[in-house]
Amino acid sequence: MSKALIVYGYYDEDDHYGAILKTIKEELMRSGINKIDVINTFAFTKKHLGNNKQDFSASTADWFRGHRTVENEALIKEDQDKVLNATHIIFAYPIWWESLPPFMMTWVSEVFRSVSFRVDGEGRPNPRWGGDHKVMIITTAGFSQEVRRENFEKLLPSQNLESLKEEGIVQTDKLITLAQTYPLVMALNYAGLQLTKQCHICGVEKGDEPKVLSAVEEGVKSFIKPVVAKSDDSKLDLIALLEPQNSLLLSGGPTDEHSPILPATALTTSDQGKPLTVEQKQRPSMF
Repeated sequence: MSKALIVYGYYDEDDHYGAILKTIKEELMRSGINKIDVINTFAFTKKHLGNNKQDFSASTADWFRGHRTVENEALIKEDQDKVLNATHIIFAYPIWWESLPPFMMTWVSEVFRSVSFRVDGEGRPNPRWGGDHKVMIITTAGFSQEVRRENFEKLLPSQNLESLKEEGIVQTDKLITLAQTYPLVMALNYAGLQLTKQCHICGVEKGDEPKVLSAVEEGVKSFIKPVVAKSDDSKLDLIALLEPQNSLLLSGGPTDEHSPILPATALTTSDQGKPLTVEQKQRPSMF
């Protein structure tokens, strides 16, 4: 029987981001999955820090080692069991500083500590988990895709940038999204859990909630009951909320060779796959 686990990377379950959590739950139930667990990674980290047997008067080393308590080991084991017992696992969180929120990263570090990044006697990865688990990552960000792309390209050596531009903006956008979720994706891979689908929504501002929730709903729906693509299976959905109200959807996984751009009047490309001029403003993050 199918059972879902939502790993939630935000401190509030009742505000605007909590609407995403509610939408995920509702779509899972509509898809026939009624057994749903939720792990609030911020609540986990709060408990984890509270179980420290050392106070802040201890040395840094003693305080850090103080996390290894019976209570915390039980806390970790409880969440590990939830991961292993789930057939469908959905990570949902906002991008903070181009990565995971720090309290969520604490959860990843602790829960995956004993099962990920392990090697055998010959130094090869030795995953401790496996089985038939489907994994999805849903992330949101306030910056427009144009801003994200421009800043990402500034970090690349010129020869890599030229090579990437020849591939077109699709490959650039895939790499940006992969980079932002890389710590989590690699923790999953080394633990033996493979990413099934990824949905990133960027350019989010106040008033965009209906569009965000609609994108989340469609993403979860296709995660539970995937539609066979004409080329490679769709693994990454990148939804960019642009001015005016239009969206760009990029389909295809990080390793796919072809990732078609579906029509969006707010953004077009030249025959070479290079973006034409688009007037966009930097948008404050609401998600």
